[in-house]
Amino acid sequence: MNSYGKLDNFRFSSFPNLVHLSLSSSGLYGAIPTHIGALSKLTHHDLSWNTLSGSLPLALANFTQIVKLDISHNYITGELDPQLFTNWTKLTSLQLQYNYFSRDIPLTLGSLNKLNLLCLDSNQLSCSIPSQIGKMRNLVELGLSLNKLSGPIPLTLGYLTCLITLLLHSNRLTSSIPSDVGNLKNVGNCKNLVQLDLGNNNLSGLIPPPIGYWSYLVQLGLDNNYLSSSIPRAIGNCSNLSTLDLSNITLSGLIPPVIDNCSNLTILNLSVNQLSGSMPPEIWRLSHLVELNLEDNNFSGELQQAICEIGSLEHFAAGNNHFTGPILKSLKACASLIIVQLQGNLFVDNITGVFIVHLYPTYIDLSYNGLYGELSPGWAKCSFLISLHLQGNNISGTIPHEFGELIQLGQLDLSSNQLVGEIPKELGNLKGPIPDSMAYGYQGPEIFSNNKGLCGEVKGFPSCFPSPTTTVASPTSTGRTKKGHKVMIFVTVSLCSTVFLACVIVSFLLFSRRKMRNTQIGVGKKKNGDLLSIWNYDGRIAYKDIIKATEDFDIKYCIGTGGYGSVYRAELPTGKTVAFKKLNGLEGEDLAYQKIYGKGKLICVLSNEIEAVELDWIKRVNIIKGVAHALSYMHHDCTLPVIHRDISSNNVLLDSELKAYVSDFGTARLLDPVSSNRTILVGTCGYIAPKLAYSMIVIEKIDVYSFGVVTLATLMGRHPGELLSSLSLPATKTIMLKDVLDPRLSPPTDHIGCSGCGFCSDCGTRVLALRPPISASHGMCFSGTSCFQATISSAL
Repeated sequence: MNSYGKLDNFRFSSFPNLVHLSLSSSGLYGAIPTHIGALSKLTHHDLSWNTLSGSLPLALANFTQIVKLDISHNYITGELDPQLFTNWTKLTSLQLQYNYFSRDIPLTLGSLNKLNLLCLDSNQLSCSIPSQIGKMRNLVELGLSLNKLSGPIPLTLGYLTCLITLLLHSNRLTSSIPSDVGNLKNVGNCKNLVQLDLGNNNLSGLIPPPIGYWSYLVQLGLDNNYLSSSIPRAIGNCSNLSTLDLSNITLSGLIPPVIDNCSNLTILNLSVNQLSGSMPPEIWRLSHLVELNLEDNNFSGELQQAICEIGSLEHFAAGNNHFTGPILKSLKACASLIIVQLQGNLFVDNITGVFIVHLYPTYIDLSYNGLYGELSPGWAKCSFLISLHLQGNNISGTIPHEFGELIQLGQLDLSSNQLVGEIPKELGNLKGPIPDSMAYGYQGPEIFSNNKGLCGEVKGFPSCFPSPTTTVASPTSTGRTKKGHKVMIFVTVSLCSTVFLACVIVSFLLFSRRKMRNTQIGVGKKKNGDLLSIWNYDGRIAYKDIIKATEDFDIKYCIGTGGYGSVYRAELPTGKTVAFKKLNGLEGEDLAYQKIYGKGKLICVLSNEIEAVELDWIKRVNIIKGVAHALSYMHHDCTLPVIHRDISSNNVLLDSELKAYVSDFGTARLLDPVSSNRTILVGTCGYIAPKLAYSMIVIEKIDVYSFGVVTLATLMGRHPGELLSSLSLPATKTIMLKDVLDPRLSPPTDHIGCSGCGFCSDCGTRVLALRPPISASHGMCFSGTSCFQATISSAL
C-alpha cells in the first residue's frame, strides 16, 4: 500500500475468506474502521509500524479465529476494551507495544490461555498488574515495561512455568520481588527464565533466593531499585549470564569469588552501591567481559596486573572508590581498552611514560588521583583519543607540542596540576564548523586565527557546506554539474522545548488580539469564543479554510497522535496539502503547521517495491548526506545542542525531489551543560542507542547511533534488525557492506561516493565513546570516497 493511505474506503467485506493480512510499514494513518470486523476468518493480522490513531474498535472482537495480532508501533489511544479479548480464544501472540493505551490492563486477558507472547511495552498503562495474568500458563514472553504500572508484582506470575522473558522495567512497581517469580523447577521442556529485567522501579527487600535456580538466565537487570542486600553466592549458578546489572540498589559487602562461574559475562555493572573490600582475583578470569563498571562504591586495595588478562575488556570504569597504589603499569598491556574511567581514587604513579601503548583508546579519565611526573610526547600515538581528563593531579613540566597531533581530541582537561610554560600553539590547529553563536560574532574572526581547517558563516572563513546556488562536480561525470545539496530541518513541535513554543504562540495570540481590537476589525469566532492563530513559515492561513478542509477537525483527517497533540492532514483551497498539529495543554486551539512532503516517510518509500527501485544508490547516498547535514546543524551549530532522541526511518521525510527532512521533534532535548541531562527512555525500538537505555543520559552520541541504523536501513532497504543482533556478539566475523545491500537494485559502481555509509558501523558501535561526532560523518559523506567496500564490524 502506498504512503499516507487510509483503511476507511477499503472493502473488507469483499474478502470474507481472507486469513492472512499484513499491512506493516504501509504508511497507513487515521483510525481503524469498524467494518474491518467483516474479516471474521482472519488468523494473522499485522498493522504494525504505521501512524494509525484513534482507539481499537470493538469490531475487532469479530476476529474469532485470530492467532497472531500485531498493532504495535502506532498512535492508538484510549483504553483496552475488556470485550475485545473474550472471543480471541485461539490467540497465541498479541503485540500492542509502542502505542498510547492508557488506564487498566483488562482482567479478561487472563482468559487467553493459549497466549505465549504478550507485549504491552511503552504505553501509558497506569494500573497494577492483574493477578489474572497468572492464568495464562502457556505464556513464554511477557513485556510490560515502560509504562506507569504501580503496586506489587503479583505472586501469580510464579504460575507461569513456561516463562522465558519477563520485562517489567521502567515502571512504578513497589514492594518486594516475589520468591515464586522464576522459581520454575518443574518446567518440562521449557528452559527457565532467559531474560529478566525489573530495573528502574521502586522495588525493595532482598534479591530473591531463587536466583540460584535461574541457570539458563542470560540477562538480569535489577538496577535502580531499593534492594538492600549483598550479592548472593547463588549468582554463581547462573553460568549462562551475559549481562548482569545490579547498579544503584544499595548493595553492600564483598564481590563473591564465585563470580568467575559466570564465565559468559560480557557486561557487569555494579556501580553506585556500597560494595567494599578489594577486587577478588576471580573477577579477572571473566575472559569474555567487555564492560566492567565498579564506579561509586567503597572498593579499596590495589588493582592487580591481571586486568589485562581479560583480553576483550573495552570499558573499565572504577571511578570514585578508594583504590590505591600504582595503576599505569597494570593497564599498559590492555590492548583492547577503549574507555578508562578511574577518576577520584588514591592512585599514586609516575605518568612520565605512556601507559596506553595501543592506538585505540577514545576516553581516558584519571583525574583527581596522585599521578606525578611529566606528560610524554608519546600521547600523540593515541590518534583516536576524543577525551582526556588528567586534572587534579601533581603532573609537572610543560604540555608537549605533540598534543596538537591529536586531531580527534574534543576534551582536554589538565587543570589543577603543576604544569608550567606556554600552551603549545599546535593545540590551535582546529578544524570543522565554527559554532553559530552570538558570543563569537562580537569578538571578530581574529580569535580563530592560525586554525587553517575552520569553516562557518563568519567573515574571513569559507562556508562549511555548498550553497544552494553553487555547482559541484557530479560523481558520475565531470562534465555535468548539479546543485549543492540543500537540507532543511523543520520543527513540527518546538525545537527548543514545548514551553518555548507555548510562549511564542501565546504571545502572538495576545499581540493579534490587541492589534485587531485597536483597528476594529471584526473577527469570526469559533464555537468556544477563543481566537485561533497559526504559526508557520509561509505566513498566516485563514482559520475558516482550515476548519473547512478538516471538517472541524474530524477524526478521519487525523494522521497521528503524540504526547503534544494530534496531527491532521488537509488540502487547502490553494491546492496545497499540509499537516497541522493541534497542540495540547494550551488555552484555545493552537496549531503548528507543516508542509506535507511528496514522497512521505523514508520507511514507507523503502517498503514500497516500486518506489524503492526508483531510489537508486546516488539518491540513497544523498538522503544519508541530508540526514547527516541536519544532525550536524542540530548538534554543532545551535547555541545549545539539540538532541533529537528519535532519529529513525519513520522520522525522515522525503519531498518530491527526494530531499531529506528530519521531522518530529516531540522528544527533542536541549543539551544543557549545567544540567544532569538525565531522561526517561524514549525513541523508536530498533534505533535506540543501548547506552541510553542503560544510563538514561542524553548526549549527542545517542543520535549518532540512530543515524548509523538509519544509514544501514537506507542501504539495505529494510531495518537491519537481525544484522544488528548478530553483530552485537563479540565473536561475530567481519561482514562486507556490499554483501547486505538492497538486492532490489543493481550492485553499485565504485565511483559512487559516500564514505559516510561505511561510517555507519562506527556510528552504531555500542561503545559510547567510540562513536564519532556527527560532524565527522557529515564530512565523510561529502568527501566523495568509495564506501561500498567498507566493512561492518562487530562494534555495531
